[in-house]
Amino acid sequence: MFRIIVTSPTTMNTEGSHFQTFSEAGCELVPGPYTRWSTEDELLEFVTDCDAVIATTDQFTERVFAAAPRLKIISRFGVGYDTIDVDAATKHGVWVTTTPGANTYAVADHTLALLLAVTRQVVPLVNSVEAGRWDRTPGIAGRKNAGYRRFR
Repeated sequence: MFRIIVTSPTTMNTEGSHFQTFSEAGCELVPGPYTRWSTEDELLEFVTDCDAVIATTDQFTERVFAAAPRLKIISRFGVGYDTIDVDAATKHGVWVTTTPGANTYAVADHTLALLLAVTRQVVPLVNSVEAGRWDRTPGIAGRKNAGYRRFR
């Protein structure tokens, strides 16, 4: 049976048939012990006997690869691999994959949220409330010469 460590809480908490699919393929999915990314030292504690990892932004280093001789693939749940020493992975025969486009909608949502936050001065207003003030500012349409024409 192939042992797959899953350090991505999102993967473990996502409902669907993937658990059954892995099981039918002869794989055991084992959740990582943390609900966040793992440091190099933490990974050394639990990846020594795994064949694969479904990872978040865990710190895969030369030391981790050297300590995990059965490891053959890290599938990064996300788009980046900047926390994975790809040269060390290659040296140890470990494939590194990502999930391109996995966060496309989240990035778009976040971009729009930041645009609104800047436009509506959310951070300065929150700071004023936390300082015990209520620095109200008019919305865009209420500003003099805002560049909007009023229709009758």
